[in-house]
Amino acid sequence: MFKRILAVGFIIFCLTGGAEAANLKDWVGHWKDGENTIDITKSPEGKLDVDAFAMWRDHIGEIQGIGTPVNNQLEIKMDNCVLHLTLQGGRLIARDNASEVEVLDCAGANVYFSGTYHRRLFKKPHHG
Repeated sequence: MFKRILAVGFIIFCLTGGAEAANLKDWVGHWKDGENTIDITKSPEGKLDVDAFAMWRDHIGEIQGIGTPVNNQLEIKMDNCVLHLTLQGGRLIARDNASEVEVLDCAGANVYFSGTYHRRLFKKPHHG
């Protein structure tokens, strides 16, 4: 019986991915991965307003949108671009779909939002 309990517990953990539910305040902030930034604020409607900015040399890209996280996952869509965000252990893991669509649909050449972002002191975005 003890083995079954462990097996059931393991299966539940695998199905949920070990994801902890995050409060909206856990998402809010200025996140950085090198020169790339993701600014997240709480909207008046109680959702999250996301402004992601990425660059490589003189090529830039930006994804903006509003969404509601489910557990520790948030998905932002803008035109053909999709930005998947995961809040995990105080880090923000970003994955974009740039490899699935034409590069210029989401950003400039060689511009990707994917990476591990760390929260910094919040500041207003420096871009339009």
